[in-house]
This record gives sequence, structure tokens and C-alpha cells, in this order.
Amino acid sequence: MSGLALLAVMAGLICRFLVWSLRLQFCGGVKGAHKRLMTTWRGLLGMFERLLQITKLTVITNHTGMLRVAYTDAQVKRLAGTMKLLNSFDKIGQRYQYLEKAELNNRVKTGAFLGAIFEPDTGILNPIKHVRSLKTLAENAGAKIYEHTPVSRIERNGNQITLHTPNARIRCKKLVIAVNAWAHQIKGLPRIRSRQTPVWTAQVVTEPLSEKIWDEIGWTERESIEDIRQMVHYFRRTSCGRISIGGGNVTRPHDPAMAKVECKDIWQALEKRLKWMFPILHDVQFDYRWGGPVSVNLDMTPEIGHIGDERIIYACGCIGHGVSLTQLNGRLIADLLLERKTSLTDFWMVNRKAIPWPGSIGVLAFSAISAGLRLWDRVEERSLPRGL
Repeated sequence: MSGLALLAVMAGLICRFLVWSLRLQFCGGVKGAHKRLMTTWRGLLGMFERLLQITKLTVITNHTGMLRVAYTDAQVKRLAGTMKLLNSFDKIGQRYQYLEKAELNNRVKTGAFLGAIFEPDTGILNPIKHVRSLKTLAENAGAKIYEHTPVSRIERNGNQITLHTPNARIRCKKLVIAVNAWAHQIKGLPRIRSRQTPVWTAQVVTEPLSEKIWDEIGWTERESIEDIRQMVHYFRRTSCGRISIGGGNVTRPHDPAMAKVECKDIWQALEKRLKWMFPILHDVQFDYRWGGPVSVNLDMTPEIGHIGDERIIYACGCIGHGVSLTQLNGRLIADLLLERKTSLTDFWMVNRKAIPWPGSIGVLAFSAISAGLRLWDRVEERSLPRGL
């Protein structure tokens, strides 16, 4: 199980274009802002690769690129618009390749995909290995890490910040809050609790597939796959011969502790979609089902900033792209802690005027947003079988 549940994809460079466009319009024009965002993501991946080279971390399992796929003519039209935008970015956009249906189906043998953009710079990594390696690096540099130590309250006391835990109080001059989907549980700082909400995404994985089935499916290059839906699905061919699929509909935990969230309907929908994509899987069993929270801001855009003054820094809203985005956040937050003014600290995500979640009516806001995104997908996929 460990090799399955731990696989995650590095976020592609085409990250949330349509959603983030609303914010980027105020950064000097949509096209110029998109180009700056693309340049940032390129730099981010370069930063990550240098980190791996310097530290000798062995966390990459496959560097095979990613396919962003469309199922319908409406989605193909939108995908073509994204490709046109990419082509306008000179050398940055030239790295991407648009695949028509025939060429795409030579890679992955399914009639479900009508077109795709191939992103060559992405790969699949093992996030547990990555986190444990970063922990070792931090400890070797002198950092002390305390696990299973919940912070019950945060207070400002003069020039100091006090963190209350079950067995101790910790005092510091500066504090970084980077708990993402758990930020709503922090007491003592109302602003951080309103920055984001946890949203649960689910995933399932098949039993190991036979060589006969793999011959029918193809997928020999083992690319990561994501679709272009608003409620995105993501697919992986695992190292032990299974297929994992995640995403689709999401849910908001009703339990503040997020101890258990039921995803039965979402799991069933994921299994149904995968069997529609690959009919040869009609008798295949699914061995594992799970889910976990991602941090979502109301405008679905990442956020880094100060709370009250420059002593407390927070980061949240990775929206499922945290495996790579947090590498950038860490470098940026280090500059903020040291009070350096750099190109990173000038990034538009820093101290932006974000919209907070609306308190007690946050459930209604979440329901309205998710319903709108599902409706968008339903309209674009009205030619597909009902119930997918």
C-alpha cells in the first residue's frame, strides 16, 4: 500500500489558469500576468531540481511529464485556447505540445480523450520520502521538530509571541503558520481561521492489472494525467501495476477535527468514470479508497502574508498544488523572516487583499461555489453518458 498512497504529482505549469485569471488581471494585463506566473513556475521547478541535486534527495519516482486532457468538443476548444496562450510565451510555451485525438490515443488507448496538452517538465514523486528528507535536512541544520504537539492557543505578549501546548508554553520573536487545511483550528488569531476552508478530495486505486489489460490500455510512457474539468480528475499508473484516480466532486468536513469524512458517493463516481474511460476494467476490483483535505481560499488563489504585524507570517490555499508550491513558499517566507526585499517578496500573492470565508455562512458559500463548478462541467460534458 505504501508505494500507492504516497504517489503525488508535481503541479504542472498550467496551474489553475482560468481561476487565477481573475486575480492576474490586476497585474498588468492577463497575458503579461500569465507569462509572469509561468516564469515563476518555471523558476519553481528549477529551484526544486537544484534542491534535489544539492541534497541528493531520491524522491522522484518518474519524470515522465503530464497530459492535460479533454473529453468533449467544448473542452477541446478551451484547451486549444490555453495552447494558443502558451504559444505566445516564446521559449516558455514552445516546450508544450498539443496532441490531437489520434496521436493521444497512441499513448493512452481510450476513446474518451479528444485532445491534450503535454507538459514535459512535470514528474511524480514520493511525498513521504520528500517530507522526511526535508525534516532530516532541517535537523542537521540545527532545527528542533516536535511532532504530536498541538498548539491550543497563540498570544502576543509585548515583544514576544506565546504558543500554548498541552504540556508547555513556547515563546518566540517570530512565528510562521503553515498548516494549510488545519488553519481553521488555530485559536487566538481570528484572521487566520477565516483565510481558508478545508475541502476533502478522494482517491481510489485498482487491484494490480494483468499484462493483457495493460496491452489494451497502453500508457507505456507512464505520464501523469489530469483532465481540464473544473472539478478536476487526476490519474496515475502506479509502479506496482495499478491505476489510481482521484478528484471529481469534493466535500467540506462537518467535523472541525476532520477525524473522519465519508466519501462513498465520490469513490463510486471515480470508479464509474475510470471504467467508462477503459471498458476493459469492467470486472476489475478496487483495493483501496481514501481521502484527505486541501486548503482552499474563497477566491481559490494561494495566499502568503502577515497577521497584525511582521512578526507572524502565514501561508495557505495551496488548493492541492502544495507538493511543489510549498517549495516556493518556504524560500519566500525565509526572505520575509529575514526582512529581505527580493523578487519573491514582491510576488503578487504576498499580503494580497484576499476575501475571507464568510463565517457562519461559509457552508453556503462553499455549496454555491462547488455547485457552480459542477454546473460548468455538466454543461461542457452534456454529450457524455449521464452520471459520470
